[in-house]
Amino acid sequence: MRPSLRGFRSLLFWAMWPINYVYRQLGISARVAVICDNELLVVQDWISDGRWSLPGGRIKKGETAVDAALRELSEEVGISTKKDRLLYLGEIRGKRLAYRWRFQAHALKLEEKPHIKRQWLELSDARWVSVDELNAGNTGDDILLSLKRYKL
Repeated sequence: MRPSLRGFRSLLFWAMWPINYVYRQLGISARVAVICDNELLVVQDWISDGRWSLPGGRIKKGETAVDAALRELSEEVGISTKKDRLLYLGEIRGKRLAYRWRFQAHALKLEEKPHIKRQWLELSDARWVSVDELNAGNTGDDILLSLKRYKL
């Protein structure tokens, strides 16, 4: 990523901190660990600390966690699948800085990598990354905890 864009994202992240803080305290999210050939599909939000995260988002009122996971996967990266292909990993809770968060984690194992159609208004990047390259410095807790549950 270009240095000027990285600085802009950092500025945007800190400027949006109060709104982002309140938003993340409300409700629960659904996330999907998409795995293919020991690689994980990771995303970066425009408003973030620059670390990789899993595709996913807020569960809407009246929506199940599985339905939210399928919707977010389709909206954010253009991947469609059926409910029975998702493996439920459980609810994961955590805290980073002042954020407390929780999400329903799912995994989707694929035989071949589909074309990624990144939702450009929400995501600054989406790509396949080797699981061996992921660490606490470049990866969000959602990924690390989901991979631990998935035992990858």
